[in-house]
Parts: sequence; C-alpha cells; structure tokens
Amino acid sequence: MRSAVAALLSVAISLLGAHATGEQPPVAPPAEAPATPGDTAPPTDTAPPADTAPPTDTAPPAGPPAEAPPGTKTPATPPTEGRPPSAGRPTRRPSASPPPASPPPAAENAADPPTLPIQERPGAELSTPKSEKKKKKKKSKRKQAFRIGLHVHARYTIRDEDGADLEHEFGLRRARVAALYRADKLLEAEVDFDVSDSPSLKDAFLELRAAKWFRVRGGQFRKPFGRIALMGPSSLELISRGHVDDLLVRGLGFGGRDRGVMISGKASALRYSLGAFNGTGTLDEIDSGKDAAARIEVEIADPVRVGASGSMKYRNPRGLTQLPQKAVGAAGIDFALDLGVLDVVAEGVWAQERTLAVERDSVGVVAFAVGHIAPLERVGLYPVIAGEMIHPDLDLDTGTIWVVRGGPTVRVHETVRIMLQAEGVFAPVGTLVGAERSVTLQLAFDEKLKLALVEKD
Repeated sequence: MRSAVAALLSVAISLLGAHATGEQPPVAPPAEAPATPGDTAPPTDTAPPADTAPPTDTAPPAGPPAEAPPGTKTPATPPTEGRPPSAGRPTRRPSASPPPASPPPAAENAADPPTLPIQERPGAELSTPKSEKKKKKKKSKRKQAFRIGLHVHARYTIRDEDGADLEHEFGLRRARVAALYRADKLLEAEVDFDVSDSPSLKDAFLELRAAKWFRVRGGQFRKPFGRIALMGPSSLELISRGHVDDLLVRGLGFGGRDRGVMISGKASALRYSLGAFNGTGTLDEIDSGKDAAARIEVEIADPVRVGASGSMKYRNPRGLTQLPQKAVGAAGIDFALDLGVLDVVAEGVWAQERTLAVERDSVGVVAFAVGHIAPLERVGLYPVIAGEMIHPDLDLDTGTIWVVRGGPTVRVHETVRIMLQAEGVFAPVGTLVGAERSVTLQLAFDEKLKLALVEKD
C-alpha cells in the first residue's frame, strides 16, 4: 500500500515540474499491482503480435522524435488535432532548411506498382516527331493506260431554203474510232479515224510531257486557235460549231486540224499553246510557207475563263511570183462562264483573206448558253440556245448574216444524247450563205473504254 502511494506522489510531482518548464515529461509506466489470487480477469485489449502489419487505413504510431544534430534548430511540433496549444508554450521560429519529407505509408507503396516514365512502360507507344520519322521509299511503278474512243452521230434533217424545195436527209455526221495510250503521265499518243464517208485520218500525234508547264506535241492535231474550234464533239451540246467556225476559222485555215509541232503547258491559272504548221490542213505540203498559231487562257476566278488566240498564214506557192499579200492573220478573244446549272461561251473572231480574186477582212461573233437540269439520276436535260453574227466584208456594205438556233438535249448514262435543234439563217442576197430554215434530230453516242492498266516495278 505504501509503495502505491509513493508512485502516485512521484507522478504528480513530475507533472507539476513539466507544467512549470513547458516540457512534456516522459510518462512512466504504471506500477503493476500485485495480483491477488482468485480475482484474475482477462485483459480487455490484446496487443497484436510484433510481426503483424497495422491496417492500411490506420496511421502507424508515432515513434520518439529523432535527435537533431548539434547546431540545428528543431521546428516546432504542430498541435495535435483535438487539443489546443498551451498558452504558456513559447513560439519557436522555423528552421531555414525544409523539414525532411516523410515517406509514404508502406501499405500504399506495396499496393501500387512502381511508376515508370512513359517511354519505359511496357506496351506504351512512343510518339516520334514527324521530322524524325523515316520516309518510306515508294516503289517506282510504271503505269500504262489504254483507251478506245467511239463516236457515232446519226441525224435526220429537214431543210427549207429560199427558192428551193423542202429537203429530207438522213446523214452520218461522225463514225470515229480513236485509240489513246498513256504512260506514267509522261507520254501520250493518239490515233483517230473517221469512216463516216470515206476513211480519213483525223488525229495522229505523240506528246511528251516533261513537266506540267512544258509539253511537246508533234503530228496532226487541232491548231491552238479559238475556244469553240478546240471543243470535242462529246463536250459540245450543239449539233455543229456554227457558221463563224465554217467561214472564218476553219474555212480560211486559221483553225482546225493541221500537221506541225506545238508546245503547251499550264502554270497556276495560266495556260498557253504555241505551234508551227504546214498550213494545208490534212493535205500534203504544197509550198515552203508555214503557219503560226498561239493561244493563251487565264482563269480569272473559279467560274470565269478568258482566252485570246492569234494566227498568221504565210503563203509562197510554187509558180506564183506575185500575190496581193503573202502573210495574212487572224485574232480572236473568248470567255467561258461555268455556273454549275448554266454554261455560257462567247467568242469573237477577226480574219483576213487575201487571194488573187478576193481581198477582205471579216468579223464574226458567236455565243451560246447551256442549262443543266437533272430530273433523274442518270437522265439529264440540257437545253441550249445560240446566236451568231457575221460581217463578211468590213470594207463593203454587203450586209450582216444572223443565225439563231437552239433546242433540247437529253443525256442518258452520260454516253447517249438525243439532240433536237432548229436553226434559222437570215442573210441578204449575195452573201456567203443563203437564207434557210432547218430542223435536225441527232442521236449521238460517245464513249471511252479503258482496256487495260498495267503496272510494272
């Protein structure tokens, strides 16, 4: 009994001393009371064994603070939660060096795998900059394309001329077979025959494409003069190119097919063509004179294109020592407007004619518009209307020729066209053409078949 009272007095004295100095004395373990035989009770809290890890959600018991090296100030211990700091406890300044970081709980480190950089994670895709990627070498392949073109235009015409009986005529305007060969976009060759009347060679040329802006073509082909004269039969919604083309462009030899050489190309919105020709059309050469033809076209905006053409003919026939003028020329200007639902083309031509019998300058203007109506998926309606004006001789008041024509065109599957057009020619007596009225129904078939596409390494 005396020993228990002495232990309590020593604990009280130590608490009073700690409160006076502001330090927390170590708590002495309570003295074990002597066990009384007969009244032994089981312990209320059983301590876990030493090798058992505490639960992950329970913080480990704080051990005694580590002793700081001499000369280092120890930071003040923050107050524990739920107990206010003592009023008499002095305030300590924090040390200049940051406190050591406490390691994460052992349980969390054991649960999570070690974190690796993204480049070292197994299965992670490494992102390489485009500049560091190695470009794959493309295999060089040679592409060859063979195409066969077929053009068959059959028509029926009713014509009424002044002072003549009504005419009914079945005709075959075109029956052409064309073979086209291309290799690697560097070489193109074409041969085109027309057998509608008698077998005749239309086109036969070879073109080398050194670059997009420089191509060389040689053989028999269309001269680079005029817009309408260069349009193919499958892209022209008119039954014929008109009287301006018949009388001034092809009629005087400034346009149409001829034999020669031409350079052409495209740079941005500019297209150009320049060539030298015999000047005798599809016939053989008859003299040492040559023709020159050039054309330039500029795409001002997406739907608007403007072009200009020029040509000069130089004649030096054998056996003739004097001509009124050996060199004659022609010029033209044109534009095209493509609005999607409406196409408009207009062209003006000035041409000279100098022979032993005739000396004159002529002008002509032609314009046409084509509408696009597609009522069904593979059937389209394309109405067209055109007008022409021709003044045969600017020096003489011989009158002006006016031409009006138009009608509907029905396209089926983009290869078959049913064209119905009426034409009226109003001309004074004694001009190059006579007044007439006509109606023409034409069935046109235009197709290009791809025979083969060969690729070689």
